[in-house]
Amino acid sequence: RGDVALVVLCVGANDAVLPGRKMHVPLQRYAANLQSMLEALERALPGATLFVMTPPPIDEDWIRAQPWFAPDGRSLERHRAYAVAALSVAEAMRRARPSDACRPR
Repeated sequence: RGDVALVVLCVGANDAVLPGRKMHVPLQRYAANLQSMLEALERALPGATLFVMTPPPIDEDWIRAQPWFAPDGRSLERHRAYAVAALSVAEAMRRARPSDACRPR
């Protein structure tokens, strides 16, 4: 455990589907879950840097064009809300570093 220098946590892309879908996690619960994960990682790996990646932006047109992709309501705006929540949780914790590369614009 003492030799872990970096933990990268990227969660939320599947959580951001429409309510009622199997993978959906409400935004407030997502933020609370992320905070719990980061707190557990802080306790277990006190010397590690925690790096939080936000759910990535998506290309709605590309997703809709894929015949194999089940429509689940993924949208850029919904992913942005989850990304903002991830940034907020990470920034509130002193040791978690949010990913600027994934910061919504």
